[in-house]
Amino acid sequence: MKVFNSSIERSWFLLLTFFLLNACGGGGGGGSDNIVSNAVSTSTPVITQTNSVPSVSVGVDQSVIEGEIVQIVAVADDPDGDSLSYLWVQLSGMSVTLGNVSQSHMSFFAPHLEGKTSENLTFQLTVSDNKGGVSTDDVIVTINKATEISLSGYARYELPTFNSDCEGLDFTNMSVKPIRNATIEIIDADSTTLLSSATTDEFGLYTVKIPVETNIFVRVRAELKKNDTTSWDVEIRNNTVEIDKPINQRPLYFLDSDIINIQRQNVIQNLLAKTGWDVSSYATPRSAAPFAVLDTIYAMMTFLASVDSSITYPP
Repeated sequence: MKVFNSSIERSWFLLLTFFLLNACGGGGGGGSDNIVSNAVSTSTPVITQTNSVPSVSVGVDQSVIEGEIVQIVAVADDPDGDSLSYLWVQLSGMSVTLGNVSQSHMSFFAPHLEGKTSENLTFQLTVSDNKGGVSTDDVIVTINKATEISLSGYARYELPTFNSDCEGLDFTNMSVKPIRNATIEIIDADSTTLLSSATTDEFGLYTVKIPVETNIFVRVRAELKKNDTTSWDVEIRNNTVEIDKPINQRPLYFLDSDIINIQRQNVIQNLLAKTGWDVSSYATPRSAAPFAVLDTIYAMMTFLASVDSSITYPP
């Protein structure tokens, strides 16, 4: 055991011991705070990809009339750019046959209603991507009972061509011409009441709306009525009857269709005014003649109006 002989020796000894302890990492605990690890992890990180489901919209609910063609067009998209598949199904209502059930657009015929005024049909579209993502959207189509239907058709007349030597007409070689700008009337066959009227276009086409569940016939009148910038009033009348009356009071030529029973579906009714010629003679009424005259006058007036739009014709 060391014995210090003086206080100075004792002080130097304590000071030397202090420095030795600090140099050796004194303070206990093993000095682990000063160790640096250089180990490198060799494991591969796992990246998890999340599939986004597609979006789909079949639009707003619809209201249609029985007998119409219904079309529903969907809009779908996938945020990941995946390919999509489609499936339409009917969820409720009167059963209908769906067209294009595996496409983005679907169609069907609105069924006719019996004993009711309306019917709701619900449809659902399921859209799937190729990674299991699925989305759906529903739409309701309300079918309403028809109170009126669309009646349309063409009014035409036969016109024989000229013989090859330009002498006379060739009744074995007919052309069919439109009855243009003529008046169309829809007449109740039971009461002879005028239900609706229209004017044919440049192709002889007419379209009108008429009540359902009625008996009607279509009449095309041999007249041209126009009242705007260029006005005209042309009537083709029979000058061989009622000769005691002024010409404007004699019968107007017209052509009637057969009687049509109108139910709850649109109808097409064409009219054809025939020459009445049968090989060697006139066997049936010459209904085409007044309309051939009418159309010739119409062609002349429209030509003059194209030259002078302010032209006026006497009443």
